[in-house]
Amino acid sequence: MFQLFDVPEQMGVCPCGFDPFDADTASTYMRRFPTLHARGWLEAYWRWAREQRTTRYLVAPEHDYRWRDLYRTQAAPPDAPPADRTYLEIDEFSARGRVEPTARECWAWCLLGSERPMTFVPLPGHMHAMLSDMTQRVVNGLPASVGTPLELVTFSGLGAKATLLDNVRARPDCFILPHSPARGAEIWLNLSAIEPELLQLCGRLIDCVIVACGFEPDCQARSLQAARSHALEQITGRECLVRSLECLILRGYAQGLNAVIRGHSRNRIPNDISWWLPSIEVRARPGHLDQVQIAWLQVATPKKR
Repeated sequence: MFQLFDVPEQMGVCPCGFDPFDADTASTYMRRFPTLHARGWLEAYWRWAREQRTTRYLVAPEHDYRWRDLYRTQAAPPDAPPADRTYLEIDEFSARGRVEPTARECWAWCLLGSERPMTFVPLPGHMHAMLSDMTQRVVNGLPASVGTPLELVTFSGLGAKATLLDNVRARPDCFILPHSPARGAEIWLNLSAIEPELLQLCGRLIDCVIVACGFEPDCQARSLQAARSHALEQITGRECLVRSLECLILRGYAQGLNAVIRGHSRNRIPNDISWWLPSIEVRARPGHLDQVQIAWLQVATPKKR
């Protein structure tokens, strides 16, 4: 975590140059310091930390550092006192022996993993119902009098004179714009309303899982998405990765859609939705994904997307 170092790469020194370490005090009281006790504690901590570093990996937003405020709840040793979770929610996804996703489904999720994520993606068919339900929940949370923004009428084919609530009741999937009817187990959905940084985070999570499980995508013989998909197919427990991606997509869609509607609406809409920023911990070992934990920190809602 190089962002936590200052310019000379020293921990604990303020950018202004202040160093809390007092050499005179340390020299005066050094003989009273419980060296043996501290050494035992440090060695026990080091053994625990050294083991954890081989199985625990962090994935967090690149541009919004507020997730660090409660990172200690993820990094704390098992016997640490419980932290105040007033502004924190945690979703945990563990490998439970369920049916693993097929190769085709892995490929579809890997389309989210590029530097410029695709927004039309063939996701599993049940995501259509889940995103449609989230659309209704987002719109139901707005004042009933909110009209349909003209931009959304044009792009989503909605009724210009109907309220947004009436339009969504008639077409709950209007903002995800299915490309065609579901074919088999998948359906092409438009994910452009999803909060962009969360969409990027999905791709980085996929990459982290592949590395944590000891694989390296073969990008020389395959496209980037196909290489990632091939690596995922070899991982046991990848089903919990898919469920964590679904969680990120749903919350990112709820927040992004709310921001889109508020940005285009002529009505003044209260800016009171809960906005959540994730940091993700991956626990894995060679060839096996054990757990994905998403810690959501409640932060101020942005004024505009």
